[in-house]
Amino acid sequence: MGSLVLSGSNIGVSTSISEHEPDASGRYEVVFAEDGAIRKLVTTGIIPLCNLVAGRKCLTRNVKDDEEVLEEVEIVEAPSSNDAQNWMEAMFTIKDTNNENTSKSSWQKLVVDSNQAKTLQVTTVNTVRDVNADNIASAEGRRSRAARHTAVYSTNVTPVMSTRTARRHSSTTGKETPKQHSVPSMTSSLKSDEALLEPEELQERQHESSVTNGSAKKALDKIFDGITFVVTSALRKNREGEQGFSKKEIRCMIENGGGKVIDDVMKLPQGKPIYLIADTHYRTHKYLTALARSIPCVSNQWISDCAKENKLLDHMKYMLPAGVSLLTGDMKPWHSNNGTLLSGKRVFISSNNVFYDMPNFSQIWTPIINHMGGTVVPVIPEEGLDILLTDASCTEEILNTARSQGATVVSSEWIIQAIIHGSLPAPEAHERFQYDYNDACS
Repeated sequence: MGSLVLSGSNIGVSTSISEHEPDASGRYEVVFAEDGAIRKLVTTGIIPLCNLVAGRKCLTRNVKDDEEVLEEVEIVEAPSSNDAQNWMEAMFTIKDTNNENTSKSSWQKLVVDSNQAKTLQVTTVNTVRDVNADNIASAEGRRSRAARHTAVYSTNVTPVMSTRTARRHSSTTGKETPKQHSVPSMTSSLKSDEALLEPEELQERQHESSVTNGSAKKALDKIFDGITFVVTSALRKNREGEQGFSKKEIRCMIENGGGKVIDDVMKLPQGKPIYLIADTHYRTHKYLTALARSIPCVSNQWISDCAKENKLLDHMKYMLPAGVSLLTGDMKPWHSNNGTLLSGKRVFISSNNVFYDMPNFSQIWTPIINHMGGTVVPVIPEEGLDILLTDASCTEEILNTARSQGATVVSSEWIIQAIIHGSLPAPEAHERFQYDYNDACS
């Protein structure tokens, strides 16, 4: 069976459904770009891009404040399926729903959320055409802030000095020529909390609220002097009268107080106090990297309150949790246990999934494994391997070599849960820890 492969930011080249049969349950294998996970989808979970016609609304990616956000647009003109070259280029004319401005956008930048997906889903797939796949914003990404802020603060933690650094992972920006021509499509992933290591892509557009109390612009004492911050947010819409979290305003407050904001979590300094600022816990690359490095993850309300008081307040009561346990469903508090979780462990990272404009599986996980005390080996050794971190694309040769050495074979979810728990879960404790786990959509 062939796999539908995502590349670009979330999208990519796929094999042809017309050439590969589904399994006995009528499901196709789909590779998701964020984490390299392969999941099985029924045809109702696959949305051909040809369903995005004039008048349909979707989301598109834009960069604001050096961070990628999603903005709602309306399709004005879709590529013609009667023109092969025009269809393969898949350039859409879109209109911003806020200001009516029109622009051209490639299909790689288009995303649909769960509500939009319901209007686009079809019960059959046109087997004459090849199909590509893409993600949609998950239900978790669409939840209100009030829901996600339940019990977001945790206590009884101590600040730490971050000492580890790692090279920034590289990513390509050039276009690649697909080996097989295929018609783009989108697939729906309606599970909550599925945004594994997404670079804050499956998120809603930013609500830039005005500063009514003047805290962001007023002169402050050097209350943040010598402190480095990473500021991140999901940039969701204002709902139910909630005050939107503005990354721009928080940055302004920090810089007015003498602090330094660094956008790249991989370029943080050594030996200086560092904090990650967010509005709630996430499973993004920035947040997981901060947890792996034992960097305190603190609510943006701390910065606002410090600015109001014009003094550095104790951050302890503003601490955000590490995340939700997949095993118990409990919210796990922030901790500083991750720096030695993999001490003495030799880890080989393997995946054959490569996506356009995205760091590959190894580039995502190598720095995080290093921060956890592990040693990533560039080639699989003949002996002494402790962990094989991989996905369903792993070859039998690599699997057999790892297993012959008694190595533990796990998926990226096992690493994520280790980071959240602050301890290594049993590899058999959850099915999603299995390297070849498939999430069946029905």
